[in-house]
Amino acid sequence: MRSILVLSLLIAACSSEGKSTLGDCPEGTEDDGNGNCTDSTPEADADADADADADADADEDCTVDIADAEPSDGESEVYWQDTVRFWLDGPDDTATIVVADEGGTPIAGTVTNVDGELEWKADTGLVPDAAHTATLSWCAGEEVISFTTSELGAPLEADVTSETFGLDLGTATWVQPAGLGMIVGDALNMKILLGVEEASEIVDFVGAIPETGTSDQDMCLPTLDFDAVDFSRSPYFEVGPVDMPISMMGVTLTVSSMYLNGTFEPDGGAMNSVGLAGSLDIREVGPALSSLGDSLPIDLSDPDDACDTLGFLGISCVECPSDGSEYCLTLELADIEALATGTPIEVLTEADISEECLEEG
Repeated sequence: MRSILVLSLLIAACSSEGKSTLGDCPEGTEDDGNGNCTDSTPEADADADADADADADADEDCTVDIADAEPSDGESEVYWQDTVRFWLDGPDDTATIVVADEGGTPIAGTVTNVDGELEWKADTGLVPDAAHTATLSWCAGEEVISFTTSELGAPLEADVTSETFGLDLGTATWVQPAGLGMIVGDALNMKILLGVEEASEIVDFVGAIPETGTSDQDMCLPTLDFDAVDFSRSPYFEVGPVDMPISMMGVTLTVSSMYLNGTFEPDGGAMNSVGLAGSLDIREVGPALSSLGDSLPIDLSDPDDACDTLGFLGISCVECPSDGSEYCLTLELADIEALATGTPIEVLTEADISEECLEEG
């Protein structure tokens, strides 16, 4: 009888292997209510561990590094409308940029990422005269740079309505066509007059050409009307397009589809960081400049030959806004000096031009 009892107990012990006895489970397990001992480690912890392992694997697989950044870390006097850029040495579709003010609050902006070249542009602008951070997040982790903006961009303290600004193109930095500035040198020696007709919720400009060598309006030429644009980014403005005549080497040319942008200084005495962009038609530029004889180092009289010659200098002819023909040069000037003249522009139409002016013309 005793042997039968012992045998029964052994069978019961074998059949209960892996189940709890009186709720007693090994450390790290728990009774699931059915007598089974199960892993008590929270699923969230397991997920977190898996995510951490995946992140570690991703970092190990990332072969992309930072090649450059703009502005540079610690840079000061950064323009409040500048674009923040990071260059990676390879593409990373996961990369992005966040820019924050000195309090750590992110600034609204738009990020583009093309083949590892990232650009961040503020919706309205950076904070003038303030510290900022730009954080690049990419497959290898994060990189933070710090920079400080200049005072430019502070609110306008003066009413610039009826004021005129003389844009001195001779002070400009040539951006495009790269290399043409070396050929032309200081020959872009004229001013453009930009008058403010209204500066409120909108900004409305009128353009005029001054008399040669002065800031006085040429009363024999009609003025140029710009479309009024939103001025919610005051004191920053961006206007255009308009076709504007300019003078190079004593020859009058036309900048087609010209855009202008810049920032009014707080006291209204000048515009700062003024840029100009548009197109020059080589079919107009070439013959006009070639008529100057030996003063131009290359022959631009034939547009096809001119584009081929400029191509050797790294200057490409592109489509013209007027007819789509590839005979135009992209013109981009930066940092144009623009001081207030104190004299309003008088709006003139073709009908306002005097008979004397027409006879002289």
